[in-house]
Formats: sequence, structure tokens, C-alpha cells
Amino acid sequence: MIFSELGQDLMHRSLPADTRPLIVTARLDPVSQTYFDELRQQHFPPERNHLAAHLTMFHALPADAIEDANLLLTDVTDRNPSPDAEVCEVRSLGNGVAFTICSGDLERLREEIASAFRKRLTRQDSQRWRPHITVQNKVRPENARELLKVLTGSFEPWTVSVESLDLWYYDRGPWKLVRRFGFKVPQWPRGQRWTGYASGMLEHLGPVLGRQLCRLCLQASLRLRIKGWRRSCPSRNQNADFSEIVFLSGG
Repeated sequence: MIFSELGQDLMHRSLPADTRPLIVTARLDPVSQTYFDELRQQHFPPERNHLAAHLTMFHALPADAIEDANLLLTDVTDRNPSPDAEVCEVRSLGNGVAFTICSGDLERLREEIASAFRKRLTRQDSQRWRPHITVQNKVRPENARELLKVLTGSFEPWTVSVESLDLWYYDRGPWKLVRRFGFKVPQWPRGQRWTGYASGMLEHLGPVLGRQLCRLCLQASLRLRIKGWRRSCPSRNQNADFSEIVFLSGG
């Protein structure tokens, strides 16, 4: 395990005592974050809206876990790419509305973090995680149903990027950011198709590029499909058709 400078520093000193519980959220790309922030500002009761839109992973880690949380979140984000995620549905909260987030990658990371704090999790954080972003709450049910109808009528699932895991202090209303842990490993374009290289350059460099892609594939535990090839990653093929390249999955 490789720790950041902050993590190494935490091994040699103690942070000031603080009784405020810790919150962990997943931060989305700026475009998606702005969209959810604007919806929240429009539809959340102003007197209760102290926060930006957020995707909560843990609601209340113990305050004395600050050092462990810093080290663990540093490690997790240093060795993992930004998780794939999808805004997959709009759902009712009864007195509000939320967007459901579907992400096997993010659920896997949460489970890893939860395992490290298993005996210290609250009852709420020990339950099954249902990732969502709330844009309205604490309103009359009829107002919530009206917004749900509007958002559902124009809804189509879309992909978002999770850029960081954020650690906060709960401060009886507004939260105080402790640190933002950005993902360090570049994201591979899983499922992305590269097609139609009309310039002929790829055709000219076909065998060389093919071998390079295969080496990269094996080093990064990627599965690669290149149209016209019989196997996922052959090392020899002088007649490969590079008209379509598809990254299938990453390690």
C-alpha cells in the first residue's frame, strides 16, 4: 500500500480531538453536479437547504476514525480509476424526490471501505446502501408528486463521472470539508468503440499498433476486442481489421 504525504504524516502525529461525526460522499463531474445543485436550489425548502446536492456513502463514521479514514480513502482513490456510474431512475421519497445512481464499481469501493470500519458503523450505515441524490425533501406529498411527474416525463438514463471521494465533518447543518480524495488512476474507455479510421494511418500501422495494444491490454488486465481478430488479444496477425476497436472491461 502506498500512502500520500498526508497519510504518511498522519502516521506520526495525532489530529486534534473532535467529536463531530464524519461523512463520506462521492463527488460527480462538474456538469452533473451543477445540474443537481440547480434542481435542489429550485425545489428544496430554502430554510432547510444548507448543502449542495450530494451522493452520501457513509452518514456518520466515528470522529476518532479521522486518521484511518484519511489513510483508507487515500489508498482507495490512489489505486482505482474513477468509477463508472449511471443516473438510472427518478424515485419518490414520499415527501421529496431523488435520482437513483447505479454503479457496481462504486458499490464495490463502498464495501471495501465498510469492511474496514465494520464494527464501528452506525445502524444506518450498516444497512444495504441505496445510492441516490436528493433534489427535494421535507415538502408536502402533493408537491413531491408534481415534481416526480415532471422529472419522470423527460427522464432518460445518463452516465456520470465520479471524480472524488470527499470526507466531511457534520457541523449541525452545513458540513465542513476535511479533504477531497481525487481518483488518480486514469479511466479506460470501457465499452467505447473506435471506428472508421478513414485516413489509412491505422491500416498502415496495423500490426505494430496491434502488438502495442496487446501489451497494454495484458499489463492493465484489460480485455480487448478488435474486429477481424479471432482472439481477444493475439500477438501475431498481419491481416487484422482495425476498423473497430472495443475496450470491453478493465482490471
